Amino acid sequence: MSQDTTPPIKHGDQAIKLPVGEPASLTFSNDPKEKETEGIFVGSEPPKYTIFRLPSDFNSASLKKGQPLGVKCAASGNVYTYNASVMDYLEKYKLVFISYPQTVEQVPLRKEDRIGCCIPATANVQKRALKGLVTDISYHGCQFNVKIPPTFKLQRVSVLTDIDLSLSLSGYTDPQALKGKVRNTNFDEFRIALGIEFEKLEDQFVKRLSDFIERLKTLQ
Repeated sequence: MSQDTTPPIKHGDQAIKLPVGEPASLTFSNDPKEKETEGIFVGSEPPKYTIFRLPSDFNSASLKKGQPLGVKCAASGNVYTYNASVMDYLEKYKLVFISYPQTVEQVPLRKEDRIGCCIPATANVQKRALKGLVTDISYHGCQFNVKIPPTFKLQRVSVLTDIDLSLSLSGYTDPQALKGKVRNTNFDEFRIALGIEFEKLEDQFVKRLSDFIERLKTLQ
C-alpha cells in the first residue's frame, strides 16, 4: 500500500497524485438520501483499489459490494472527481475499499468569479465565534479570513464542515445569518482562510446579495 501518495492518475495529459491523509467527498449512489460523506484517503494498491476511512458514525447498513459511488478530492490546488465502485468494507476500522480510478475529471472550484470586498463577519468554528472579514464574495460563496486568537487551539477545519456565518451587507442594518459548507482551507499559525459555499439562502437575502454585488462591480 502506498505511504505518501498514489501513483499518478491521468487527467488528460496531466498526471496527478492524491495526498494521503486528505479529506474527500464520497457520494454513494444507492444511498436513498444521496448525500455527501466525508472520507479520509489512507492508501491504495494500484491499479486494484483505493482506501478511505469513513466517519465513526457512518451507517454501513446499505453498503454493498459493487455499489457505485462518486469521489471528489483536492490535489495540487485543484478539485477532481471520478466514479468508482465499492469492493469491500471493514466495519471495525470504518475502511471502505473502492475500485482504482484510471482517469479523473477536473471541476471548477467556484461556480462563478468572486468579487473582492471587505465585510465584517462572524463565523462559528469549533463551537467558538470568531470575528473576521469576508474578503471576496459571489452569489454562491465567499472567503472568510480571521486572525486566530492566542487562546484558540488551531485544529484542521476539514472540507465539508458545516459552518454558520453572520454578516452585514452595506446598506442594511440587520446582520444576515447564513449556513454553508467549507470547501477549502488555508491557514498558518496566525490566520485561517475558509472558502465557504452557501446553502439554502433565503430569497430576501439573495436579492440583497445581488444588489450588493452589482454595486461592487460598478466600483471596480
